[in-house]
Amino acid sequence: MLFLSVIVPIYKVEKYLSECIESILGQTYRNLEIILVDDGGNDKCPLICDRYAEKDKRVKVIHKENGGLVSARKAGLKAASGEYIAFVDGDDSIDECMYETMCPIAERTNADIVIEGFEFIYPDKVVTWKDNVPAGEYDKRRLEQHIYPVMMCHDNKLTRNVAPAIWNKIFKKELLNNILGEMNEGIRDGEDAAVTYPCLLSAEKVVFITDQHHYKYRINTESISRSFDKVWYVSASEYCNWMEQKVGKKKASLEKSVSLEKFMMLYRYLNREYAFCMKNKEESFEKRMQEIIENTEVGKSLFQIDLWKMEIPFFEKLQYRMLQHKRYGFCKIFCWIHCKYGELK
Repeated sequence: MLFLSVIVPIYKVEKYLSECIESILGQTYRNLEIILVDDGGNDKCPLICDRYAEKDKRVKVIHKENGGLVSARKAGLKAASGEYIAFVDGDDSIDECMYETMCPIAERTNADIVIEGFEFIYPDKVVTWKDNVPAGEYDKRRLEQHIYPVMMCHDNKLTRNVAPAIWNKIFKKELLNNILGEMNEGIRDGEDAAVTYPCLLSAEKVVFITDQHHYKYRINTESISRSFDKVWYVSASEYCNWMEQKVGKKKASLEKSVSLEKFMMLYRYLNREYAFCMKNKEESFEKRMQEIIENTEVGKSLFQIDLWKMEIPFFEKLQYRMLQHKRYGFCKIFCWIHCKYGELK
């Protein structure tokens, strides 16, 4: 029986795609298939995918209309034959021994999820990440005691001890079918977290091998500069609703963590929202923030937290305090100060 299906969602990454596919084909673990999901890009990616399918029978190609990352992952999952599922982004790569390390552990332990560390590949440096939990096997009891309370945002902090990424993990297919298979394709921010944390919550056994880091996540500075979407709050609100449904309502002890996760979506984008409005003079910061705070789930999250207990800088607490009191003009002044003198110059 085929053990592993590796799904690669692909959209406008022709510069890196061959390196990505070669790194998967070069795995020392051989009992796998590779599903390349061409998500309707207009570059050379479709041709590159077809070329590899002709060269190696383990490669399957799906050509589809552009539907976003969640849609591409779903299409790959539907076509997958493996007992376990892995994901690799089309502009990343993996060490040749990655699945040789992870798959035997999954087979031996019958774990629902196996998790490694990973590396951020910057143009001038490499940064290693490992989850801030002890390595080892976690049955349901240990997950309840040691993982769930700290895996997401917790204790008034916007930090996570378990990375939301799905590409440094392998999942049982049946587990993913129950989460990713139902996921709203409108979620275009927080796509990884929306899979990882509900899967962890549903898992009966998880293995962390935090000292291994075979996944190479490429930091693309060009894409970062274009990452702000003027309707980010729509996708963010879809994420909020999903996490409430799949985590908050299923485990009462995680309701506060879900509220913090929701607030983090607002926290990530407030100053970018201001910068966007300043560059697009026809957009009113005050009107946009009123719409977000008063009429969206991500905005309502501001009233579900104790702002003064949050472990964020005092100046930023003042920004969000202005939003709580609907003083959008004063918030704009604080954003101007932050963007002019802070880290978002």
